[in-house]
Amino acid sequence: MLALAWLAPTGTLHTLIYSALLVAFARTLRPGHEALVTRLARQMRGPLPPDVQTYSRGVTWAWTLFCAAQLLTSALLHQFARHQDWAFFVNGLNLPLLALMAIGEYTIRRLRFRELQHASPWAMVKVMRGWWK
Repeated sequence: MLALAWLAPTGTLHTLIYSALLVAFARTLRPGHEALVTRLARQMRGPLPPDVQTYSRGVTWAWTLFCAAQLLTSALLHQFARHQDWAFFVNGLNLPLLALMAIGEYTIRRLRFRELQHASPWAMVKVMRGWWK
């Protein structure tokens, strides 16, 4: 726990987490691989209609780009902005931006696929927890 307390102010933890997420999402976008969000959706729902497969692959792209944007913005602020501005981005805006991304995607999905039953975020967490057991 002490190590995490030291890593957070330096931005190392932010960089490690978003780098790992970037790799996790991006590697599933290679040809012949099932996109991470598609895999999650399939495990929750069973076989997916083609439009849901396409949408979920797009969501995987969106999360990949979000992680890359987090890393790039952090690096640019660290290099060119005041330390306070960079620290505010890494420590203050990180969770709100993450929540905004998740809520935005959920809202778009609910509007795009009104006819489908949508799982709760907790159900998604439960499926992902099973991946690491």
